[in-house]
Amino acid sequence: MEKENKERLVKIVASAVLLVAAVVISKTANLKTWQELLLFLVPYLIAGSETLMEAAEKLFHGELLDEDFLMSIATLGALCIGFLPGAESQFPKPSS
Repeated sequence: MEKENKERLVKIVASAVLLVAAVVISKTANLKTWQELLLFLVPYLIAGSETLMEAAEKLFHGELLDEDFLMSIATLGALCIGFLPGAESQFPKPSS
């Protein structure tokens, strides 16, 4: 296996483990919305860092509507739906 493929596999596994941990923490702890955002941003940034960097690089070179840019906008938009201040949370909170 190439070094680059191994690095991608490590990123995928690390982000998957952190995502599972984030879900468990989110379900068991009574976190505020912004805390949940930070919790879920870590695996997102690990898994999506390459795409985000490619999107930024292409944006600076004038390639506005390429695949990486559109995927970045879609995923960041999806995160914002439930996490923006004043937005109704899209995540059910456990009843006390």
